[in-house]
Amino acid sequence: MQQTSYRDLEWELIAPRDGKKRILNRFDQSIDRTKGTEWRHPYPWEVYGLLNDGFNGKLAERFTYVFEDFKNKCYGEWFNLAFYKKGNILVTYLDPEGIIYDGKKYNISGEFKYSEKREFDIGDKKPYYIYDLSTFKEDFIKFIYGCPLTEIHTEIKDSIFVPPEDSIWPYGRNYRLSYGSYFLWGCPPDFHWTSRLVSKINTTGEKR
Repeated sequence: MQQTSYRDLEWELIAPRDGKKRILNRFDQSIDRTKGTEWRHPYPWEVYGLLNDGFNGKLAERFTYVFEDFKNKCYGEWFNLAFYKKGNILVTYLDPEGIIYDGKKYNISGEFKYSEKREFDIGDKKPYYIYDLSTFKEDFIKFIYGCPLTEIHTEIKDSIFVPPEDSIWPYGRNYRLSYGSYFLWGCPPDFHWTSRLVSKINTTGEKR
């Protein structure tokens, strides 16, 4: 898949709210918001691209509200992404659908589908551990961020949580109060995050 730019998207300005309170969903519930629409969860490089330009002072005015809402250290936000760890290989799925919550964990249903699958060698990293971004290979970093490590602003060099073996885990970006920092985090089934959506725009600036 050719990596898209956050600039080519229409963004929900704020994560969905009920009054002032953010609406939180499991991943499968959040996917339900997109069905029958032209909206989807953002890819990780789209979010990190927006944040990178924001922290570097290069953000166009129309994205500043989204940037400020992203900086609200409150809840995780879903990406259009799921991980599956198999030994030293981390399998990544874009646009995953058919990930079902069974009351205890996420499972892949018979209707599981995705737009792209990629595999990355992450060495002997242990499940349930958190690793500094710099310990991952450059191909994986570019896949997640859309740029090499040297071009990533220090504010968004997020550590990465490695999922358990042989289990599908939806992923997003989450602020962990206990650590005081953000992570690329796999969401346990009993966690509920916000689901900010995006939609493609055409060259005239209108949503497709």
